[in-house]
Amino acid sequence: MDIHHFAFIRDEDTDCFISAFGEDEENVLMIQLAFEFDKQDTELGWDTYCLVLPSQATFYGGVQKCALEGEKLTLWLSDEAKAELEIDDLELHLCPWMASDPQLIHALTTVFNVPRDRPELVLNPSSSALQA
Repeated sequence: MDIHHFAFIRDEDTDCFISAFGEDEENVLMIQLAFEFDKQDTELGWDTYCLVLPSQATFYGGVQKCALEGEKLTLWLSDEAKAELEIDDLELHLCPWMASDPQLIHALTTVFNVPRDRPELVLNPSSSALQA
């Protein structure tokens, strides 16, 4: 997926952080994390981040590893997430400016900072872009 748009917001209306990666306005992958979880969220296994695909297919948790290496962001998914979402691991190709945007690192460390289903994070942004 070639990513041309990135946003990270604190949405007070939905009480969650939203990290959005888009090819265009229609094809957007979102990773959302609620500000807090209630008893029902915990009972249902929703006390973690949530992946929302452009098709609106949704899965709670499921990322085993998240790696930012230069201009490539890869999300390795659990077998359960792949089966439920009917996809393979996600490979996002970022614009050069995104790979060095401190907001991207902040977004990833925020949405994946959960006690349950916390993926391994490997964050190596583009060093050439950081020097520009």
